[in-house]
Amino acid sequence: MGIRLLALDLDGTLLGHDNTLRPVDAEAIARARAAGIEVTIATGRLASGTLPTARALGLTVPLVCGDGAVVLDAVTGAVRAQVSLDAALVEDLTHTLGRHSLPALWFTQDEIHAEEGVEGMLAYVQTWSPRVSMHPKLHGSPAWEHRHRVAMA
Repeated sequence: MGIRLLALDLDGTLLGHDNTLRPVDAEAIARARAAGIEVTIATGRLASGTLPTARALGLTVPLVCGDGAVVLDAVTGAVRAQVSLDAALVEDLTHTLGRHSLPALWFTQDEIHAEEGVEGMLAYVQTWSPRVSMHPKLHGSPAWEHRHRVAMA
């Protein structure tokens, strides 16, 4: 039967520490696709951190993003499936983090909402999505009103 699907991670697998795709890897993916193997990306990154690489490779198979919380159409970027955390659970997690003086990060399908205190992690977090909104606190922020859309907390 042979290999029918090749799913690749991005960070540290397909992309180097400098966030670039090596030409040799792009060529290998092109050869796999030419041989009839479907190629996709399965990553912790959000859509905006995944689509540029998928498009550079010309991928057409749905992409798995947000550690499995979102499946995207590789061509259009449209959400094909999404699993969100329950809003009450997101609230409980956010409050628990706050009680321990830990800043929260919320991930929607294509944006990260962060509380002040995570600035030291921003360079790393922005590889998942360049769209990061900072809030003094998530509780009471505009993001709080849309917490039902949080894919991961």
